[in-house]
Amino acid sequence: MLLAQALTCWISLNQDEFTDIIGNRAYAQELYWLSLQIERMKVLHATVLLLISAFLARMTAIGHLLTDKHFKQMLFLTFAVTILYVMPIFYIARVSYSDFTFKQTEWDYQRNDYKKKYDATDN
Repeated sequence: MLLAQALTCWISLNQDEFTDIIGNRAYAQELYWLSLQIERMKVLHATVLLLISAFLARMTAIGHLLTDKHFKQMLFLTFAVTILYVMPIFYIARVSYSDFTFKQTEWDYQRNDYKKKYDATDN
């Protein structure tokens, strides 16, 4: 269900709706691309959660008695995936709140993406 919802949100994103609501084209494009990154992250997270739940269901439904080794493997896998699940959230938060995206980049209409305003030596 979560995967279907995330895919629906990703597919239904429309850049023109952002421009119509906000009015400022550059700001609308920045919000659109941030929203697009968030929706991609949600699809990735939903897929990972689906795979983990399938793995855990398979491990517990086999009918064999689970050993301590199996529980440690499942615990390690759950911990690793939780860390991998949270890392993109921290990345998006860092990018969202940093001044770098606003002060040192500009929108390139040819590439439909942001580019650096200056080289590393220019200020």
